[in-house]
Amino acid sequence: MKTIITTLAISAAFILHAAPTVSGVTVTQDSRSHMVKVSYSLSEPAIVTVDFTTNGVSIGEANFRNVAGDVNAVVRKTDGMILWRPHAKDAWPDHVIRDGSFKAVVKAWSLGAPPEWLVADLRMTNAVNFYVSEEALPYGIDDIRYRKELLLMRKITAAGIKWLMGAPAGEKGQTDAGAETQHFVMLTNDYYIGVFEFTKGQQNVAFKSSESAVTNPASGMSYNTIRGTQFTWPQDMHQVAPSSKMGVLRAITGLEMDLPTEAEWEYACRAGTTTSLNSGKNLLDSASSDANLDEVGWYYTHNAMHAVGLKCPNSWRLFDMHGNVREYCLDWFSAGDDYLATFGENYKSGDVVVAPVGAESGEKRADRGSSYNLWGAGARSGARLAYSPDSTGNNFGFRVVCPADIVIAE
Repeated sequence: MKTIITTLAISAAFILHAAPTVSGVTVTQDSRSHMVKVSYSLSEPAIVTVDFTTNGVSIGEANFRNVAGDVNAVVRKTDGMILWRPHAKDAWPDHVIRDGSFKAVVKAWSLGAPPEWLVADLRMTNAVNFYVSEEALPYGIDDIRYRKELLLMRKITAAGIKWLMGAPAGEKGQTDAGAETQHFVMLTNDYYIGVFEFTKGQQNVAFKSSESAVTNPASGMSYNTIRGTQFTWPQDMHQVAPSSKMGVLRAITGLEMDLPTEAEWEYACRAGTTTSLNSGKNLLDSASSDANLDEVGWYYTHNAMHAVGLKCPNSWRLFDMHGNVREYCLDWFSAGDDYLATFGENYKSGDVVVAPVGAESGEKRADRGSSYNLWGAGARSGARLAYSPDSTGNNFGFRVVCPADIVIAE
């Protein structure tokens, strides 16, 4: 991810992106086919989205999910065209737009500040689309395609936001407070993260596998298989072996896919909450049965892997952050004094740890979220687990992230 300079005081962070502009928007409708054509001019490469309004009010993204052409994607050319066939029976019984107040509002998004939702089609290369809202997605979030051939990601606005990472000493279920010491963190970049754990169906499409139970999380791959052993975190940062699973995903999508850091994972999991669960509730029972955990995750009491997306998501619409499979993170695992050393000397006085990358070395990598066959204690938002980077297991999986700073391949 790109480096952004922050002040030592870190009272605020501001990210500036040059704003591309749209001009010359025209709307026409063919009298026979009823196809609506929107033409526009673009000042520079940008992500283009469209809204249709009557009397200045949007008709609702769900009514034009079928738009096509130079829209919901990176547009490189200066003159673009969007096609749309009205189909909502309640608004256009005869599919004809007669109201002169109808307008197409074309928006150009800077590549450094893209829309909230990203969809990558794993069946083809560089097939990435962007959407302004969940309602604008071409299929409902529950559609099985987002668990098979399409990779659905949500943008996490994190740059410059100070938040408290870790869990308070004595939190129910905590067994090692020294591994969960609370400290202030600030990430320096926004990022996209998978709405679901990466699935067996997506594994079949991207890696040419032949897994069954396609909506279950992909499992049985080690950290080293996912990223390769040619490069190591944090020394080589986001470099991965081209032949690794992340290397393959990068080749397909054109995006810098990777595992999240622990800080990225926990920030996304919490979604602004400070409780032990991302629902805003706390764990009631750290052992085998817990009504609050039942709402959001699969754990020991269920003792079986389940399809992704069946439990309640957090407020940022991320599913299965608690339980189902343990999710690999980039960081080396450390605890006690070794963990405190990664915070800097003055964390107790409120100093902020900026974009933490974890320890420089270690024996085990960190993982988060716990799994279907472990007690609920490990599924807490602040709980940290560890594993050997070459270990595999049916209860290990992963969730992908990529920068919210789109780079156009030459």
